[in-house]
Amino acid sequence: MTLLKPSITPVVSDFLEIPSICLPMRRLLILVFLFVLPIESVAATYYVAPQGNDQWPGTEAQPWASLNKAAGTAISGDRVFIKGGTYIVHQKVAMYNKGPVIFRAYPDQQPLFRFTGTDTYAVGIGDKADHITIDGLTVVWASNANGNILGIGGKYATVQQCHLYFDEAYAYSKYDCIKILSTGHHATVDGCHIHGAPDQGIDAVGADNLIIRNNMIHDCQNAIVLKGGSDNDVIEENTCYNFQHGAIGLGGYTGKKFINYDLENTNSVVRRNIVYYDNANNIGGGVFLQGAKGCLVHNNTLYGPGIHLRTGGDPENPTFLCADNRICNNIIWRTGNDGILVVEPGNSSGLALRNNLYWKTTDSGEFKINNQWCAYNEFKSVCSYNHSSLFLDPQFIDVSSRDFSLSATSPCIDAGFPINGTGFHGARIDIGASEYAPVSAPKDVAAR
Repeated sequence: MTLLKPSITPVVSDFLEIPSICLPMRRLLILVFLFVLPIESVAATYYVAPQGNDQWPGTEAQPWASLNKAAGTAISGDRVFIKGGTYIVHQKVAMYNKGPVIFRAYPDQQPLFRFTGTDTYAVGIGDKADHITIDGLTVVWASNANGNILGIGGKYATVQQCHLYFDEAYAYSKYDCIKILSTGHHATVDGCHIHGAPDQGIDAVGADNLIIRNNMIHDCQNAIVLKGGSDNDVIEENTCYNFQHGAIGLGGYTGKKFINYDLENTNSVVRRNIVYYDNANNIGGGVFLQGAKGCLVHNNTLYGPGIHLRTGGDPENPTFLCADNRICNNIIWRTGNDGILVVEPGNSSGLALRNNLYWKTTDSGEFKINNQWCAYNEFKSVCSYNHSSLFLDPQFIDVSSRDFSLSATSPCIDAGFPINGTGFHGARIDIGASEYAPVSAPKDVAAR
């Protein structure tokens, strides 16, 4: 604004007081001033309802009828509220938005989407999308076709408080509730109820920096499998139960065309999860590391299955060995015929087992090391990577009601190995997913 005297602060009134003999200059200055003013975009709020119409403006009084209409309209900063009721969806809901964009259930209402089509995904977050949040929706796979309920290809997606499941009345045979692709890095799945998938509850191939937290996942082939070169993921505070195979997997089998790495999973953390099986026979580990390196599995409670370390990679010729993994402070109580700990040949390089509590209620073989079954005493003598373990009843509050909290006399209390950044009550961290806290203790676990 150097056209004005340096001692004058330019405001609108200054321009209006320029003498009339300078009208052309005054108009020019007004235009320049308005041009340089910051222009703030105003985020919009839209609405979708079962009785809506996609020709309407999407207001609360005149909502749209379909989530596809909302997804095709919303831009960065917008919010879409979805009213309660049932929506029949015949084709994929495609979200290609550049966010942040939020698709959220209307407060205190429950929208339910029944997908009846043949697309690979019922809902798909495109690989060019980012910062999309899906909050509070129920999506049901109600089709005989094979597919996935939700596909995440865009980065920084958040899926929270959703209910995703396959309707068992239909004749599908493959795929997952949530499929996360390699471009879907930094995705978060938090507080969801996921069940009934013919394959995985959550499956990720090559996706990094994922957070899978506080979900209830059950009655799938596996609960959570992060493979195909996934890195730096966190799986925490989930409850997983009743699977045909394993529950939580870092790594697995990934075909050549889907993997460009020499490991299935690296540098990931599995912590404070509860896993249990009503029938723990002929399964494949409550937690399994398969072609995983540099991972930390700590403070989990497993009732029924064990922990496995296996070779991963190409299913036709698996060559990715586990290495440099740490397994600490876990309770592993076997109730079926799964090994408490299973380590396949070649998968113990750099392995550290610290302060785990093992227990069993069935059969004589407890540990399977290099294809040989052995009891606990033999396991301790031949496995140099096992340190400060216990073979005792953990003394849960009530196994029959699936209350895996520790009783006051549990040998797990103050018996854990210190883990950086992990809080605890008492003198030391406990073993297992649930820290023992007397009734008088504060609810929040304070880091020490």
